Formats: sequence, structure tokens, C-alpha cells
Amino acid sequence: MSGSFYRAFEDRYRGSRELIKHRQEVYLPFIQPLKELYSECSVLDIGCGRGEWLELLMESGFQARGIDLDEGMLEACHILELPAKQGEALATLKALPENSQAVVSGFHIAEHIPFPILQDIFAEVVRVLKPAGLLILETPNAENIVVGTNNFYLDPTHERPIPHLLLSFLAEYSGFARTKLLRLQENLEEELGSIGLKSVLTGVSQDYAVIAQKAGEAESLSLFDPVFAEEYGVSLDFLAQQYDVQIKETIQSIEGRLDEGLERDLSIHEKLKQLQDNSSRLTEEIQAKVSSSTLNDQLMLIEKRLEEARVVSQQLLKETRAVNEAHLHEIKNFNKTLQCEFKNINQKNQLLEDMQQQLNASLSNAHTWYLRATALEEQVKALHASTSWRITAPMRLATHVSRMFAREPTVAVRQATLKVKIAVYPWLLKAMRKVARNPKYKHKALEILQRYPRIYARLLNIAYKEGMAGSAAPDIQSNVVAHPYNPNSFIQGTEPELSDLSLSAQNYYQNLKTAIQAQHKEPR
Repeated sequence: MSGSFYRAFEDRYRGSRELIKHRQEVYLPFIQPLKELYSECSVLDIGCGRGEWLELLMESGFQARGIDLDEGMLEACHILELPAKQGEALATLKALPENSQAVVSGFHIAEHIPFPILQDIFAEVVRVLKPAGLLILETPNAENIVVGTNNFYLDPTHERPIPHLLLSFLAEYSGFARTKLLRLQENLEEELGSIGLKSVLTGVSQDYAVIAQKAGEAESLSLFDPVFAEEYGVSLDFLAQQYDVQIKETIQSIEGRLDEGLERDLSIHEKLKQLQDNSSRLTEEIQAKVSSSTLNDQLMLIEKRLEEARVVSQQLLKETRAVNEAHLHEIKNFNKTLQCEFKNINQKNQLLEDMQQQLNASLSNAHTWYLRATALEEQVKALHASTSWRITAPMRLATHVSRMFAREPTVAVRQATLKVKIAVYPWLLKAMRKVARNPKYKHKALEILQRYPRIYARLLNIAYKEGMAGSAAPDIQSNVVAHPYNPNSFIQGTEPELSDLSLSAQNYYQNLKTAIQAQHKEPR
């Protein structure tokens, strides 16, 4: 991956230098007490990138320097004249003396490093830190469901998410005296009293940092107690609990409204019963008056009162029916609303459980495939290093050659001839140098070669070309000076002399040249 690509990728999705620098100010209260303990506070920032943290450290009076593997990211540091250079983390740490650094930091580098190398880095950091020195590591928070299942894999160089429990345990296991978890960059768009499912999925802190402190004197460590005691960020458990409380309050509110409707319904029934009782008493009074008064007057009065009672009864009945219908309609609407709310709640809870299971499965599968890949890689290395692999090398070569002869014998012969010439040329040079260093052998060889002028001319030309004779070849009696054999001459544009070859040899040469040129043109 080119440095310019990753630099452009970081500029778009990491955030501006001003934003990142502002976010990193949260670490200043942790490192300020170190200036009271040491007159010189050296800081090594691993994976310094564009240098926001380096700039903030230097403004705060620390002696900072950074390293990064990506030249494209270091360009920003060079433009701002920040103390950063290209370097590898583990090699740089091993080159540092013990108890030489006040702080070692790394922002969003842990997720790029294989876990065994990360363990070695922790061990080296414990060695180079001064007493009470700090290790600061910031990384994406897989506890945020959207980050852990989607946003983390946006960066093609990420290895796998690292849960904060694992990183904190690694620090403790490596020998640090204490650790502090900082959840950072939470994204809550709603108030805590109105938490929705979206806030549960996306509102958890998007990053977290583990700050590990090396052992030191109790008085020195006490300077850091106030910042280590504070709580930072928003966890998934907290938002889930807030969401559950809100759901329970919603259900209780719906149940309360239903109870109010039932109470009003009972009140209406009581009024109807009271009206019926009043009608019964009126009837009894009328009957008593009829028996003790003038019949006609009493009957007229009774009829009038009965008519009035009927009118009042009908009005009350209409009002009661209207009230009952209104309350029944309201109760039905409440029931429908309650059913929809319960259905949405069940769907949201099921979606939350499914996404949590997917996250757990993704983390488990990623670790399983990593272990399988590591095991297979070790098996391949063991196979290549085994004696049987080296012993069977000639057999594999012979099998390969025989298959080539079986499929394309002409091409196989040409390639074999070319490979023989390529293999023989270095040995020929070695033999010529050995003969040239021995006067006796040299004199004898010259006597023999002078009988064969063309061979002598070719060997003499090779000797001048390889620096075993003078700066230029002398004139030979033959008008043609043979050039040394160059297996790449077909590609480079120069060819050896063919005049001293037979017709069949020249024909073989042309076929071999055509095959080599065709092979060279094939895409690799």
C-alpha cells in the first residue's frame, strides 16, 4: 500500500490535526506529574503519524520524538520540523537503555500489530520506562457495536479488534503496577432520559485507552492518584441499563393510563346503578301517593313525572352510551398502542441480541482463523526446513523436467539448453581465472587454444570483457571476433556471431531465440 494512499485515507476518516490534537489533551493531566519527578522527561511516540501528539508534548515542555513506518505519514512531521523519523517499534525499543523514558505512547497502532509482537513490545516498554513512567495505548473500542462490527474493518491494515479487558490484562501480566481504562469519543445524540436503540448501538465511546504505570515509590505514585480515580466515557452496559429503565417507565405509563380508563368506566357504572335506584324509589313513592290521594290528580301527576323520568333516563342513557363508547374507543387505542410498543420492544431486543451474537462470533472466528493460519505457517516452515524436503529436491526437479519433456519436448530442449549455457558460463569464468593466475597452466592452455583460432578468439574476448586481460581486445588473424555468450542477448538486442556455426546449429539457434523471446513477452 502506497504512503500517499494511506495518508489520504487518514486525512478523510481519522479527522483533522486540530481535532485529534484537541482530543489528545485528555492525557496531559496524566503526564504532568512526571515533570515534578524528573528534570528531563523523554517521550517516545510509536506510530506518530502526522505528529499531533508530538506537537502537544513539545508545547507542554517534554522532550519528545516519534517513529513511524509510513513515509507518507511522516511528510507532515517533516513539514512542521517535528522530531520524527522512520523506524520499527520493537527494534527502536530494544536499542534504548533501561529506565530512560518517562512516557511511551502509541495511538491506534495496537490493532495493526500481531499479538505476539505486541507482547514483546509491552515487555520492552516495562524495561525502558523510568519508575512511575507511563505507557499510553489508544485503540478502537469494540464495545461500540457499530465500531466492532463495521467501522473497524474500514481500515485495510487493521488486524483484529482488541477488547479492553485483554489489553488491560496484558499490561498487568507484563509487570505494570496499575492500569487505567479511559473510554473516549462517545457519540450520544439523545438525552439519557430518552435513550433509543440507536444510542445503544452507536452511543458507546468509539475509542478507549489503557494507561499503564510502572512500579515506583509510593510517594511518586500518589501524585497520579486523582487522575487514576476519575471515570471516563460511556460503556455499553450503562446505555443498555438506561434503555431498559426507559422501556420499563414507558410500560408503567401505559399501564397507568389503562388503570385510569378502568376507574372512569367503574364510575359510570356506579352512576347508572344510582340512577336505577332513584327510579325505583320514585316508582314506589308514586304508587304510595296513588293509594292515598285523589286518583285522577295523582295519575296525571304520576304520568307527568314518569314522562319527565323517561326523558331524563333517555338523556342519561344516551350520555352514558356516548361516554362508554368514547372510553371503549380510547381503551382499544391504548391496547393497540401497547401491543405495538411491546412488539417494537421485542424486535429491538431481538436485534440487539443478534448483533451482540454476531459481534461475539466475529471476534471468535477472527481469533480461530488467526490461530489456524499461524499453525499452518509453522507447518510449512517445518516442512521446508526438514531433511526429507532437501533430499527429495532432485526428485522433484527430475519430475518437473520429465513432465515438460512429455508435454512440449521441443520447448523443453530449448529451455534446457539455455539453462545449461547460463549455468556453465560462471564455471567457465571461474576456470579461466584459475588458469590465468597459474603461469604454467596459462602457457599450456595458450598452446592448445592457438590450434583453434575461433575458440581462442571467443575466450580472449570474454577475458577482456571480464577484466582478466587489458582494456581492449587485440586484433586476431581471423576477420571475425566472436562475442561471449550472453543468455539475455535475445532480449537486450545484441546477438552472438553465427558464421562459425553449421546450418543445423544456426537453425537450432533461431528456434531457441524465438522461444526465449516469446517466454519473455509473457506477463509475469
